[in-house]
Amino acid sequence: MVLECSKYCSLFSGNGYITTEVLREILWELEPDLSDYDLDMIIDEIDSDGSGTVDFNEFMEVMTGGDE
Repeated sequence: MVLECSKYCSLFSGNGYITTEVLREILWELEPDLSDYDLDMIIDEIDSDGSGTVDFNEFMEVMTGGDE
């Protein structure tokens, strides 16, 4: 999974975060069977402060199930 996620690292260069809309696109690309509801729930969990952004560490934590 980490190798799969590594192709998204460049999205974090520059400002160090991605928007939740970009995260939605990534999640859907990785798992196209996710419903809008499921995507909303995942994003709400990741972006618990409601900032609309996710940093790379938060992204990897979610993508690896918190094991990294």
